[in-house]
Amino acid sequence: MTRLVLHRDVSYCSVDGQLIFLDTCTDRYFRLSDELEAAFRRHIDGRPATHDHLARLVERGVLTPESPAQSQPRSLSIPVPTCSALERIAEHRHRLPLPLAKTAALVGLTQLQLKTMSLQRVLTRLAAARARLGQSAPVDADERSRTLEAVSGFASARRFVPIATCCLLDSVALLKFLTMRRIHAHLVFGVMAEPFAAHCWIQRGEEVLNDTLGHATAHTPIRVI
Repeated sequence: MTRLVLHRDVSYCSVDGQLIFLDTCTDRYFRLSDELEAAFRRHIDGRPATHDHLARLVERGVLTPESPAQSQPRSLSIPVPTCSALERIAEHRHRLPLPLAKTAALVGLTQLQLKTMSLQRVLTRLAAARARLGQSAPVDADERSRTLEAVSGFASARRFVPIATCCLLDSVALLKFLTMRRIHAHLVFGVMAEPFAAHCWIQRGEEVLNDTLGHATAHTPIRVI
């Protein structure tokens, strides 16, 4: 019998005892009924679930028959953040010319991509671009300073771009900006349960780059790119 595994476009996390799912192919968050959530937990834990429940989970796009491609990692882990670059920028004097043209172009192009492409396609492109950088450099004092300089420049220039701010838009654009400067970072999607809220931010190691520490840690990571 073919083994059923989590669909490659789906990730989930547990928040206050509730499972929340993210499907990046359809760009939606969702929950399962209590009955299906219990069946999903049994299946993931290696305990038996009824054929009817498994079939419904496959129909919902949560589970899928295992294939060689499905064995590849879908999501990375990320340390719990302990500091925020955004909160240090006020103390950091930006000495280089502001990258206004580059920032405006990245934000505009990213907005267009998010409107015309699936979220999964945008994320796949981001991961591929970062993979071409090779291994990440050690995060020493010089590398932290270089990262802070880049984040500070992007944040300063972003204020002059006449496009409304949005966590997904600005996080994707910032990740592109950092990748162009050969700085490794990750896009983190997080959620809250009651009331439901979704958010995303850029993180490098234990440092949040474009959000406050308190706001980021209030959300439980559900997917890391």
